[in-house]
Amino acid sequence: MTRYKRSLTMGGAIFAIVLSCFTGSLFAQSTDQSSDQETQSAESAAPKTLIDWADFDTFDTGYESSVAMHPSGLIVEVHSSGQTFLTYNGLFYRIGKLDPTNGTVAWGPSRRWVTKDKNGSWPAVAITKEGYAILTYSNAFTKSNAVLRYSVGTLDLNGGTDQLINFKVQNEKLDTGFHDSISVNYNGTIAEAHEADGKKGMYYRLGHLKAPASGNFNIVWDSGDGGQPWDDGVNPQIAINDNNDVVEVHQASANDHRLHYTRAKISGNRITFGKDHPFFSAGERPAVTLLNNGYLVEMHASNYDKKTGLSELRYRAGTLDRNNATLINWPDGTTIGYVANTGGIGTNGAYLVSTAQRGTHLYYSWAIAP
Repeated sequence: MTRYKRSLTMGGAIFAIVLSCFTGSLFAQSTDQSSDQETQSAESAAPKTLIDWADFDTFDTGYESSVAMHPSGLIVEVHSSGQTFLTYNGLFYRIGKLDPTNGTVAWGPSRRWVTKDKNGSWPAVAITKEGYAILTYSNAFTKSNAVLRYSVGTLDLNGGTDQLINFKVQNEKLDTGFHDSISVNYNGTIAEAHEADGKKGMYYRLGHLKAPASGNFNIVWDSGDGGQPWDDGVNPQIAINDNNDVVEVHQASANDHRLHYTRAKISGNRITFGKDHPFFSAGERPAVTLLNNGYLVEMHASNYDKKTGLSELRYRAGTLDRNNATLINWPDGTTIGYVANTGGIGTNGAYLVSTAQRGTHLYYSWAIAP
């Protein structure tokens, strides 16, 4: 289905945005948008699975957005208020609720969970099947000497979007490191990945909530006292499913916009990462989510335009190869809009939700999962 191009509502006014290199609105979408032909692998491109993304709509202001979704339809989104000391005012979360019948997400108010006197960047979020929200962040704006911290709280899965996260653990140290991502499956396994603090390398951790039914919401790190190294790179994004499959995507370096992936398996208290970390596209700031049916959906920004300050927002719906435990079958990517930065992407198995940033505004979209 072709989506019609439209203008976006910003601050109560309607602006028709015409860019020097693009026509139509900021997030003009169509199934005949340009395809990403940057995949360079020995395998030919897999058949393309098109996802019918809803039109992006604004829901807040901020940066560095991440998002998670529960089968109840509840959504938790986290973001930073600013990227420097001058603009930073804390880290915030919002609770939303998807109504697929009406095709909208209802959002509750924006609530601060890390105060402005505590530095914070790159927040991330995951939700357990019981409705426990796990929020993480870096306590610095740059990776030198950065420390990762986490909070855990409960959600009322039958409640509205105006509810508060009832935090049980707040601002606990997770590890040294920077710019992490977090994922949880319905077996209760927590997977976390992050950059080293001021050094090269990426590290992962596996854990679980100690005894939430008894009131202990601290994370027990089953993989050991510190992060486990597996590769070099930046912007690591990890996703796991209930089959203990693992997919991780990352950028080669801050100035090297090659994107790589690793497919792995959780085995005991370790992730069995293979030696191969194939290149799959050119771009930056990837985000990924993994479904139980073997599909994964990845988003990234690509083809930055200096005149507009925008990049193409592209997605791929890949599949875990059934015959090769290290291979992902990637189709060519599809452009669905133009953004300053990608945000996050999450799934509850039936639906997808994604976020993106343009200027100081945050936008969301949703779709039926493949």
